[in-house]
Amino acid sequence: CQIHTCVGQPMYPPTNGLETHKASFEEWVKECSELVKRAKYGGWINSHSGFDGWGTDEAALFLSFALEVEERYGVKVTHETHRQRIFWNPFSVKPILSHSAIKGKGLKLNADLSHWVCVCSRVFDPENDGRDAEWPETLELLASRCDYVHARVGFAHGPQVGDPDAKEVEKEVAFHYDWWKTIWRAQAARGCQECWVCPEYGPPGRPGYLPVIPHTEQPVAELKDVVERSKVRLLAEFSSEFVQE
Repeated sequence: CQIHTCVGQPMYPPTNGLETHKASFEEWVKECSELVKRAKYGGWINSHSGFDGWGTDEAALFLSFALEVEERYGVKVTHETHRQRIFWNPFSVKPILSHSAIKGKGLKLNADLSHWVCVCSRVFDPENDGRDAEWPETLELLASRCDYVHARVGFAHGPQVGDPDAKEVEKEVAFHYDWWKTIWRAQAARGCQECWVCPEYGPPGRPGYLPVIPHTEQPVAELKDVVERSKVRLLAEFSSEFVQE
C-alpha cells in the first residue's frame, strides 16, 4: 500500500503540523493494515512521511511515533526518500537516523535516490567532486536501513530522465545502478532472502514525471516501454552479481 501523510495536491503536505501528520499517519496505517495482512506475499506500507521543513528533533519524534504505530498494527512500513518529505535530501539522513529517539529501533526506508539527485542538482561523485566526500557514508547508512528501492534514474534538473537508454544520460544511469548495487549488497549482508525493487517511472502530464514536448505535451518516450526495458536491465544487473547458476 502507498500512503501520504496529510496528502495535498497532488501528493505533497498542505500543512507542517507535527501532530496533524502523526494523526494522518496512524489513520492511513490503520486503514491499510488489514489489506496488507491479506497479501499472500510481501505486503507492507510505503509512506511519504512528514514535512521537509522540520528540524531533526521534529523528524525523529514523528518517526519514533511511526515505529510505535507500525508495532501497534502489526505491519511493516518503509519511509520514502521523497521531495517535500522528511528524507528529502541526503544531508538529513545521518542526523535523523542517529537521533536517540529512533537509533537502533528498526526504522525502514525506501530509497528513491532520483529525488536527491534532483534536489541537489547533481549525481553524487565523491571521486571528482569534493562536495560529495560524505556520500559513501550516507549511502552505506541508507543501505543499512533500506528494505525497498524505487529504481528510477534522476538527473540534475528533474527526478526522471526521459529515456534511461539514451546516450546523453549514460553517466546518471551508471551512478544509479552503482548505488542500487550497494543497497543490494547491504541487504545480502543482513541476510535478506529477497530484494524488492520497482522501476518506478511515472507518467507524463501535469503533474507528471515523464518529460513532454512543449506545446503538444507529447511524452518523449513510451512509458510502458521504458518500464519494461528498465525491468529487464534491473533483473540482468541483479542476476549477474547475486544469482548463482
